[in-house]
Amino acid sequence: MKVSVSKSKNQTIYYLSKSVWVDGKSTTKTIEKIGSEDELLKVCGDLTPLEWAKQYAAKRSAEEKASKKDIMLKYNFPNR
Repeated sequence: MKVSVSKSKNQTIYYLSKSVWVDGKSTTKTIEKIGSEDELLKVCGDLTPLEWAKQYAAKRSAEEKASKKDIMLKYNFPNR
């Protein structure tokens, strides 16, 4: 996952996004809105909002990886 930043005249907003494949093409999907720069300044403490957002993205990526499970399929091909 990665952090996407949207800057406007009045504020900067941080989003969490990831790359996905749709119909054989790669695209980016927004997962969640992390918050505006003002909101993150209250939460992040000593870090800058961007550094905090990157750490949050790494944490969410690790959680997603941990929740994935491997599937093993066994298939016997018929003899010809």
